[in-house]
Amino acid sequence: MAVRWRVTHAIKAGAAVVRPLKQYPGLNMTLRYDGDTLKAVEHELQVDESFGHADVVRKSHELLVTFWELLHYLRGLPISIERSSAVPLESSVANKSTGAVVAVFDALICHRMEMPREDILLDPPGRLLVWLRLANDARAGRDVDAIRNYYMIWEDMHGRPQEGKSPRAALELKHSRDFVSHGRVDNKEVQKFLKQELGRSITQFDPTDRAQAALVEKLRHQARDLVEDELAKVLQRGPQ
Repeated sequence: MAVRWRVTHAIKAGAAVVRPLKQYPGLNMTLRYDGDTLKAVEHELQVDESFGHADVVRKSHELLVTFWELLHYLRGLPISIERSSAVPLESSVANKSTGAVVAVFDALICHRMEMPREDILLDPPGRLLVWLRLANDARAGRDVDAIRNYYMIWEDMHGRPQEGKSPRAALELKHSRDFVSHGRVDNKEVQKFLKQELGRSITQFDPTDRAQAALVEKLRHQARDLVEDELAKVLQRGPQ
């Protein structure tokens, strides 16, 4: 027998929103605000009668994983859940709360976010959840890891960049990934790219070299701009 529950995810300190949306009917979600600050997400779901409170909370997080990942991306910081409480709507079982801990990276830039369209959450385009997770990890990670993540997203979206067919920025992203991912740089195009950028021949990445570290930081920002422009197009287009 299926039992209907309401799970309320209370957001620690809230999240600033542009043009708040009150509901996602297709996802059985209601959003609670204090002015323009998102304070809680209420999610109704049906689960087997054998589910306990903690099982229901875990199931809710599982069903809303794309929602949380997308808010993280749009906001620039993870949504920190202060507590999650589950209430059975068709039973006399007592209400309980389950705490949840989410890491927060204070060095990142937090934005006022515009809530995503429901059609994107109901039918996410492509491998959106994967791309968002990689992009979010890239923002919080080291320059080298960020470049690798951004390249994975681009290659997943468009395939391996090719000379004469791909945008110059995509080719530079590939060269950047090759530079920080291989023990020795043998590719002539990558060597040429590095010589143009550094003014000298490079055959191996040295993170202790200030000039190389500064270049990798610069390439990381270029990669972020390139990939986030592509993600913005995906979010604008919606389901295909």
